[in-house]
Amino acid sequence: MARDLKPRRAALHPLMLSLGVALFLALTSNAAFWRALAPLAPADLVSGAVFLATTFAILVLALNLVLSVFALPYLWKPAAVALLLVAALAAHFMDAYGVVIDRSMIQNVVETDVREAGDLLTPGLLLRVLAFGLLPALLVARAPLRFAGWRREALRRTALVAATCVLVAGAIALQYKQFALIGRGHAELRLLINPTSPLYAAWRYWEKRPKPTAVLPIAEDARRVVLAAGRRPLLVVLVVGETARAANFSLGGYERETNPLLAKLPVVYFDDVSACGTTTAISVPCMLSPYGRERYSDRKAKSHESLLDVLQRTGVSVLWRDNNSGCKSACDRVPTQAGSELRHPAFCQGDDCFDEVLLEGLPGWIDALPGDGFVVLHQQGSHGPAYHKRSPQAWKRFLPECAGAAVESCSREEIVNAYDNTILYTDYVLSRLIALLQREAQHFDVAMLYVSDHGESLGENGLYLHGLPWLLAPDTQTRVPMLAWLSDGFAAGRGVDRTCLAQRRHEPFSHDHLFHSVLGLFDVRTQVYARELDLFAPCRELPPRLLSGR
Repeated sequence: MARDLKPRRAALHPLMLSLGVALFLALTSNAAFWRALAPLAPADLVSGAVFLATTFAILVLALNLVLSVFALPYLWKPAAVALLLVAALAAHFMDAYGVVIDRSMIQNVVETDVREAGDLLTPGLLLRVLAFGLLPALLVARAPLRFAGWRREALRRTALVAATCVLVAGAIALQYKQFALIGRGHAELRLLINPTSPLYAAWRYWEKRPKPTAVLPIAEDARRVVLAAGRRPLLVVLVVGETARAANFSLGGYERETNPLLAKLPVVYFDDVSACGTTTAISVPCMLSPYGRERYSDRKAKSHESLLDVLQRTGVSVLWRDNNSGCKSACDRVPTQAGSELRHPAFCQGDDCFDEVLLEGLPGWIDALPGDGFVVLHQQGSHGPAYHKRSPQAWKRFLPECAGAAVESCSREEIVNAYDNTILYTDYVLSRLIALLQREAQHFDVAMLYVSDHGESLGENGLYLHGLPWLLAPDTQTRVPMLAWLSDGFAAGRGVDRTCLAQRRHEPFSHDHLFHSVLGLFDVRTQVYARELDLFAPCRELPPRLLSGR
């Protein structure tokens, strides 16, 4: 019988391979963590090197401990492969865009659409996942493993856990003062540890996700207050902008003229407005809820009605028109028109439509209104990273612009140019909407509000896109543009002093004000209404009975 002379690779114990994978992850997938930690190390060269080396050892030991939990037959390889792929994927976005992958970022990923996700599939992402995810995962999958009996394996696991705890405790003790200072002052560093932080964020999202349940009502006592007989019907249009940051609106002082058309119109621009969140998944339902940023939660918003439900229940005709990824449950119970229904060959190319598509057919809906109406237009706006897709060729005035989705490979000038072109186009869309509403003002008292959902980072301090935790996010992600336009008939018929409103343009406002301001415009009386959060209330002449709200 012929002998098999083919050499066999020596089988490895999974605990040994776990250490190798942990070392690989610490070296290749945690650049964001090391960049954030390095400036906090002691200034002395030797002390700093010892601190960083100690931290590296702790990270390797901790990752090794996590991997060792799965060191069982038929389990370790799938777990190690999954960790390698997750780490490579997360590392790309953390390194390329400076994002932090927390629970809200996971929610944003889950609730995005194929069009938005497609913009993130760049060559850089594919290369990163291939080199640091798929290839090492293939090596791990092909590695021969050997396991001992269960008693010996149990002893090895116990010894590993004990040794790891002793080593980590000893390492921390040697650098306790430094770790204590950093732990208290920079707790956000834990969000950069990869892949444990992204996996924990995913688990937190899954744990906190809203469970299917009956939607609970809000403002059940809401009713309209009729202020005068014979008044014309009211039409309010809310434009929810996407990823527009206040820093790039020339109405707010930006040096480039990005709002040339709106500057010629009688709009009131509010220049100190903060967002409820730094992602669409949080900001959109939050701004349409009564909770405000401090009390908001995704579970609470999705288990309760929104502003749209309250208005509809009080007799207002409501419509949501969407050129984005949906309303995040806020419009689930009112008439909606999604992008697929609004498609128009003049404004749509493939799956992408320019925001002018939101205006198509709108006059017909308005003309058919039986009474008061409230319309929400949800823009594609300035959504990145493919900013160049958000503005038609005629509005590309700032050149050269970044013409791809891999913004990290473009110069800052090209990124800002592409982004400013989107703001310039939004200026045009809003001016065209105002012209449309001005024609409707012959039959309605009309008001238009515009506010963006969140801002954007364009490379400042190495940060791109949005989605950082609110407390860590720079002003460029949390400060948003907001403006109002009121028809002459609205100002006169609804008792709004536009001069007074203009005098409030420098006051601090936020998404918290939107819910109550819209209720106030429609003269809805309810205990949920907070007059102090109605930005129009100080500039309106209201009858005493309406002022009895909280």
